[in-house]
Amino acid sequence: MTQLRNWFHKKSICSGALIVAISLSTGIGERAPAAPTSQVIHPIISPTGELLGATRGGKWILQDKAARLLTGGESYQAYGISSRLGTARGGKPVSMDAPCPDQMTVSTQLPAGAVIGVGGAWNALPRPQRRESTKQPIYKAVVRKALIANGIHSPVIHIDQIIRCDLDGDGADEVLISAHRYTDNERGFQPMPAGGYSLVLMRKLVRGKIKTSIVTAELYPKPKPESAPLTYHIDGLYDLMGNGKMQIIIGWRYYEGSGMDVYALNGAEAHQVLSSGCGA
Repeated sequence: MTQLRNWFHKKSICSGALIVAISLSTGIGERAPAAPTSQVIHPIISPTGELLGATRGGKWILQDKAARLLTGGESYQAYGISSRLGTARGGKPVSMDAPCPDQMTVSTQLPAGAVIGVGGAWNALPRPQRRESTKQPIYKAVVRKALIANGIHSPVIHIDQIIRCDLDGDGADEVLISAHRYTDNERGFQPMPAGGYSLVLMRKLVRGKIKTSIVTAELYPKPKPESAPLTYHIDGLYDLMGNGKMQIIIGWRYYEGSGMDVYALNGAEAHQVLSSGCGA
């Protein structure tokens, strides 16, 4: 699905736009996660059943291979923002068909409020994820600096989310920021004036200093006559592998498509490891 989305953007909307895609429980604080076995596959699905991929033996398995390994009847733990919501069984993955035949979906019904379904028995919320005020001047300055560095001069800052969480369990919180500025991304192709953007940033303590990196972004330093911009949103932070490290779940949408991507920490940055979605 990542290939499908990237192909769509390259063909339809990316000319003239700078696209940055850095390939960045019952409750919180319970016992340490049970270590997954090396042979068992642990699938991961969106709230509506789209298969993102899976993990097995400490490795990420992309959607197409994961779909071939699943037989149906797998159990999924459904998680909201701050707690486990229940368990649901899923069917064998099948194609979503046109317009997205490569996207696989699992027949299931996760509880209302679910953000993710995890096919593993460990606690996927080992540490809390805290929402903070989006009005803090320090983070507005962080977003402004990142935009200017990427060619958007005199940017208008609109922060959507600020989330604080210790993703890697090292005792120091990471800070995730999502921000965007578009005129309207609900009405199809449209002219995009210079200065439009949607991005997710991560602030991480590295050897005693705070480093800011772009997790993913769509940036318009120059006007574009016709565009269908992506908007990114941080859906939640979860341990999808069962090793105590939490990943970043980012939802995306444009006027006739939507999806969900998983980003994992790799040193001081985050890189995409799984993806799902559909768009015409």
